[in-house]
Amino acid sequence: MDMDTFHAGAWQISLPADWVACVQPEGGEFAFESADGAKGLSIGTWQLEAGAGRTARAVAESFRTTNLASLGAMAGYDWEILVDEVVDLGPLSIALSDAWARAQSYRIIGVVLSRPPLAVRATFHDYYCQNIDASRAYFAAIVESLQLREPD
Repeated sequence: MDMDTFHAGAWQISLPADWVACVQPEGGEFAFESADGAKGLSIGTWQLEAGAGRTARAVAESFRTTNLASLGAMAGYDWEILVDEVVDLGPLSIALSDAWARAQSYRIIGVVLSRPPLAVRATFHDYYCQNIDASRAYFAAIVESLQLREPD
């Protein structure tokens, strides 16, 4: 799959060449979607308060909790949580959540990269996820390409 690299401020990601950037929503988040509209991504950077003293893991956990709570607030969806973890890599903590509403064929993958004073949250959407293995294969390289970078 041909990939194009996008970046803004603290993050960089590689997306399939047929994905397009949508209008930048309010609040500094960016949105992208596949040409057929079946898959999407929203991504944004949070500048954490200086001196807050929160560890990278605590910040990642907080975002993870919020991501999972938002799933629970979606009426009519029965989410199967496939992944729910936080991984520490030195000064960086990564929160991963992966949920599938099989009846609605909807999969949401949440990734948070936390390295205070910055956090990047990306939410990947597969709106027509009929086959979880095919969806995992499609998104694997995309999710793995997400990284923090030094701002311009």
